[in-house]
Amino acid sequence: MRALLLALLLTLTGCGFHLRGSGLDANLLVHSAYVTGGGGTAAQVRNSLSLTPHITLLNTPATDALLIDVLREDSRQQVLTLTSLGRVSEYRLFYTVNFRARQGEQMLIDNGSISLYRDYTYDDNNVLGKTNEADTLIANMQQDAALQILRRISAASRNAAPVSSDAH
Repeated sequence: MRALLLALLLTLTGCGFHLRGSGLDANLLVHSAYVTGGGGTAAQVRNSLSLTPHITLLNTPATDALLIDVLREDSRQQVLTLTSLGRVSEYRLFYTVNFRARQGEQMLIDNGSISLYRDYTYDDNNVLGKTNEADTLIANMQQDAALQILRRISAASRNAAPVSSDAH
């Protein structure tokens, strides 16, 4: 059984398989990046970029670097369902992040927005546990948003036409 499991794991890693979110798109065509913003998504973007071998994360903006501005991060929750007694039984968490990205003089994404939501059950008898669950869901949405931002920037940089100084 161990040999079969080992063979399966070697096959999966050999074919390039990796878990979702465990790697950054290698097609991000930049060598240096600078990220603004102090929220959780900005921190996740910085973390993902710092783990990418071919990208240097800068402490100050540079002219030719990829500049990612995480403009706004917002989370809120809404009652999703109630019990027959009128008590909350489910919540929906919403998470929205607005960002823009440019490389040099070229704007790659001007008004980017990502909206995510997750549902979770609520129990009055386990308030602390459910609060921790909500915090974990928000952290997961921040990580998802960061990866989506980087994938969108990667796609935009591949599709962007080079800026010509003599264009009319």
